[in-house]
Amino acid sequence: MGRKREKKKSAVDPSSSMSAEEKQALWNRYLDRNIDVMNGSKTNKRESKSDRKSDKHDFKLDKLDSKTAKSLASAAKRTALASVLKWIVILIGVVYAITKTGGLGGGDLLEKAKGLFGG
Repeated sequence: MGRKREKKKSAVDPSSSMSAEEKQALWNRYLDRNIDVMNGSKTNKRESKSDRKSDKHDFKLDKLDSKTAKSLASAAKRTALASVLKWIVILIGVVYAITKTGGLGGGDLLEKAKGLFGG
């Protein structure tokens, strides 16, 4: 019931079994890959990465701007509603004062004003 031991990999370099021509072909492929990287595929990757970053940044800014616009619009609605309510309360007060004094016509205006304030 012991553990199964894995076979140890040999420490022999696998490239030692390759012929000189195979080694040269492998080395040439490696050099060609590096030349491609130097010729622009790496710069293309950098450009595309920076484009993605700038797009992401622009999206975040647009999202923030839209939230700001939304909050400003709701604040404007609140302000307009408060103004309307203020004028409704003033109108109700004026109508109450007119009905309490007995209307607009006749009588002394000063006496009606004293009646409003309990004097």
